[in-house]
Amino acid sequence: MIEDMTHLGVFDAYQREILSTISHFNAQASGVTDKSTLIETYLAQNDALREVLRKQNRALRWMRGEAVEPEHHEVEAVIIGVGGLEY
Repeated sequence: MIEDMTHLGVFDAYQREILSTISHFNAQASGVTDKSTLIETYLAQNDALREVLRKQNRALRWMRGEAVEPEHHEVEAVIIGVGGLEY
């Protein structure tokens, strides 16, 4: 019997997200020699990685069956009316 393997795709995507984040900041740091600029770049990388890992940790705990508190996200939207309706 073949078990559902969709989790392998999820785990692969999580690893690619981590590597992509590191790669993004490595590209920003490429060729930079100024110490303060590099420090700021790597601090930003650490912040980004911390957020990626926080989200992944939360998702993995949910996949394991743990109760995970919902998160609230604020969003803004622009609604454009079409169709010529008048009130």
